[in-house]
Amino acid sequence: MKNNYSVEFDYRGLDVSAKINIYTPAVLTLRNGDPGYPAEGGDCESFTWEVGDLDEVLVWLELSEQEDRLARITYRMSGRLPVSLFRKINHDWAADICENAEDVFWNESGGPDES
Repeated sequence: MKNNYSVEFDYRGLDVSAKINIYTPAVLTLRNGDPGYPAEGGDCESFTWEVGDLDEVLVWLELSEQEDRLARITYRMSGRLPVSLFRKINHDWAADICENAEDVFWNESGGPDES
């Protein structure tokens, strides 16, 4: 079974691609037949994102009218968000993005492919 998987999903107007690192239990089953420990799981190792829906991203960032206008102008001229907003997303949203990546991996895609 491979240990790294990729998932792609939308989050608050961002197109996110995340890498999930899978770990298996050190002890697969106990003598009485119960599942081993620690439980099988996977963590979001890393993620990248790009703006998919600028309007949605800006709504979620809860910007002032002036900040919103500046963000739109910067994005229209350079194809990027201002550095302050880029940092805000990477800092404030990182835990939620990783949690979402793990949910998508385990619940929507069904977890690791055994092949």
